[in-house]
Amino acid sequence: MHDVKWIKQHPIGDRIFSVSLYIFFTLCAFVCFYPFYYLFINSISANDVSARGGVFLHPIGVHFTNYISMFMLEGLGNATFITLSRTIIGTLATLLGSTVLGFAFTQQKMWGRIFWYRWVIATMYFSAGLIPIYITYLHLGLINSFWVYILPGVIAPFNVILVKLIMVEAHPTTPDGQRVYGFSFFPDWDGGSVRMISEILNLYGYHWQNLYGAQLFSNWDSSSYSLMTDPDGIYLQALRLFNEAYRRGLVDPDSPTQDWDTYAAKLRDGRVMHAVWPWAGPNIFGMSIESAETTLAPFAFVPIGDMQIVMDGFSPFGTNLCAAIGAGAAQPERIIEFLDWMASPEGVMVMMNQIEGLTWEMVDGRPSTTQFGMDAIRDNLSVPAEFGGGGFADGISNFNFHFVVGNDINPMFDEPFAASRWQTTLGHDRNHFVLQWQEHFGVLSPMEYVVQNNMFSVTPGMAFATEPEDSSLQVMRSQVSTQFVNTSWQMLFARDEAEFDRLWDNLMTLLPGFGFYEVMEWDLEVLAGMADAVAYTLERFR
Repeated sequence: MHDVKWIKQHPIGDRIFSVSLYIFFTLCAFVCFYPFYYLFINSISANDVSARGGVFLHPIGVHFTNYISMFMLEGLGNATFITLSRTIIGTLATLLGSTVLGFAFTQQKMWGRIFWYRWVIATMYFSAGLIPIYITYLHLGLINSFWVYILPGVIAPFNVILVKLIMVEAHPTTPDGQRVYGFSFFPDWDGGSVRMISEILNLYGYHWQNLYGAQLFSNWDSSSYSLMTDPDGIYLQALRLFNEAYRRGLVDPDSPTQDWDTYAAKLRDGRVMHAVWPWAGPNIFGMSIESAETTLAPFAFVPIGDMQIVMDGFSPFGTNLCAAIGAGAAQPERIIEFLDWMASPEGVMVMMNQIEGLTWEMVDGRPSTTQFGMDAIRDNLSVPAEFGGGGFADGISNFNFHFVVGNDINPMFDEPFAASRWQTTLGHDRNHFVLQWQEHFGVLSPMEYVVQNNMFSVTPGMAFATEPEDSSLQVMRSQVSTQFVNTSWQMLFARDEAEFDRLWDNLMTLLPGFGFYEVMEWDLEVLAGMADAVAYTLERFR
């Protein structure tokens, strides 16, 4: 019935083509199979009939004398041993030799790498000839030796090339031969979870504002939350994603033991291809990017189709940061004077490392970053004596806050304080990578893309603070967090899915005994307070 339906649904041309294919490949299969079948039926047919060529389709005068005689031949066992040994030892030797040499050719620091690689390839196209090869084998003592079957094939040029290409594809390297990984992590900032894993939740509408150290993330108005112990939650999905990446060789194995400085150095050297924070990759990446021939590209924003970034809004009530003057200050008035200058347009620019005449200048009535300003921090350029001298990166502001945000409008030139938001910066064609990104996405900046595509939500700033936790709750939270973080790291580097699931199930079994539900009850009360604070802010300032 199915065949009749298929015939009716397909035109006569398709049916003729399909039948022709079946006939063609059937003939190909027959041509490949028949020689072996012909040899077999002749070997068991009567010898006189076979000698006359009278056996074609089936054996005639079947007997097995030929096979019995063959197994009685002297030296057959030794020949079989030589054949098997040559196959096994030769294969292993070729595999080892080709792998070692192929790996060596992936290392940029190998002496004469390009010369020797081309020399090996040349042997695929040119041969010295039979007599020179025989003389070489004779002088090497390989004639009448078992090793004549093994040693000449240890280095197989085609296999060397194949191994090299596979290794480069699986584990790319920087120009100086350092391994490059898709993902790299560090544990320094872990709280109630592996911080760099939980950052994925920020891409899907959840964050940990006022919930640092908890096992839940809230949405933009705190009306819902994502529990990290949810078997269908984003945290477990993110862990599973990165575990699969690890099993594919894409995760830096140093992640559990390295610190922020090591991680930042890898970003700077182009050894990591993913930066979880938008301020990390573009700002730390240290390669000079000026030409299309550059082997490593800078970091760029790549949107995810169902992404919904959640951002912390600025609070109209102020923040929990403050600048205080110590009681023992000798000249408090000078400190007040300095803080007042820090909050001025000039001071804000300097605190953001923007110095007029050095890192920026006015061009056609608009602020524009100078070439020195573009390269200063990344390359730690020497500052001219008139501006104080020394390395630029050594003298930048170490204050971890500003009195205004970078997107605020600077009254000096009616554009944002942040140089990255200036029109001259957004339209600057410093390198072809930026131009390609802008052309591909049709916008000048990631923020413009996110806004146009409605891929973000903003948590209104709120006047909210949590009550201090009592000592017993602090102990329980510490125990829960330690267990959760340690197991998350183990799951990230699990050997297979079975181990991954076993670790997760074991964690879910242990958490209640460490006070998980008591901690969660507190966190949910905090979340309810945050929801009320958000509602108050929206009602008052909307």
